[in-house]
Amino acid sequence: MRLASEVDILEELDSTRSAAEALDTLQQLTEMQMMSDRLRSERLDHQRLNWHEHARQLMHEGLFVNEYTMSYEAHSNLVEILRPYLQRKEYNSRSSEPIAVEHMVAAGLRHLQGGRVKDARHIIKTSRAACYVAVDDFIDAVNSAPELDIKLPKSPEEWKNANENFRRRSSHDVMGGTVGAIDGFFQRCNKPTLKEVRNVLSYYSGHYESYGVNCQAIVLADLQFMYFGVLTPGSTNDIVTFAMSEVLKDLVDNLPLGLYFVGDAAYPLSEKLLTPYVGVHRHSSPYHDSFNYHLSQLRIRVEMAFGRLVNKFRILSGKING
Repeated sequence: MRLASEVDILEELDSTRSAAEALDTLQQLTEMQMMSDRLRSERLDHQRLNWHEHARQLMHEGLFVNEYTMSYEAHSNLVEILRPYLQRKEYNSRSSEPIAVEHMVAAGLRHLQGGRVKDARHIIKTSRAACYVAVDDFIDAVNSAPELDIKLPKSPEEWKNANENFRRRSSHDVMGGTVGAIDGFFQRCNKPTLKEVRNVLSYYSGHYESYGVNCQAIVLADLQFMYFGVLTPGSTNDIVTFAMSEVLKDLVDNLPLGLYFVGDAAYPLSEKLLTPYVGVHRHSSPYHDSFNYHLSQLRIRVEMAFGRLVNKFRILSGKING
């Protein structure tokens, strides 16, 4: 009877000790959970980039154009154009400092240069999510601002200026009626899904060995774009794309009398669109070869414009996400 009583006492002590340990463990876990919740609820304050000091330092080092692909004056003008679309209300900011328009423009330009948004956030000092939103807002603002629209010459004076700029670049004024150079631009993109397009294969270009879209552009002699359109899937060639675009055809057909565009042999020859001699006709006469030379002298302006476009906005050198 004595031995049994000792066993019962020992078991009761063990049971009491186990319950106390379990209660202590539960209390520790509760405290840890409360601390974790408290840390998650606390927001680390991001000290925003001092834009004016940042710009002053870059200009002192002669690196502002290299960093933002434009002069400080042009950047300031861009900020003022986009300010009505990007201005944030300070009282909506959960940080001690709001994200300024200068920060959003800086992040957007770095993204268009091919930089990663998650890297740009460390420069302008924002959270990763806020930086993605800022870049999206910047692109929407650029597309919304009428001051940044690509504009066609409309008045006789504007067409005259476009013509004179090309005439200064044409040897002996041979191509004296040129007002623009036209060509296609293939922009690579990721493979679209069946939810996005009906014919996925039509976006694949065997020539470029990539999925993409066919864009058409017309540029002025100073390499400014007067027209740029994303028109057809990547497998469509230029002549078919041109025929499918009523806007582009109307633009060519309605040129003032005596003026014309120049393009390569992929486009249909007309009085308003001059193309080079090809095949056996190219060398059948010295006049044909001379014509090709003088036409190429001006048509190359559109190739130069594409090169400058991709060089400034290196995001275009890779695949664009849909």
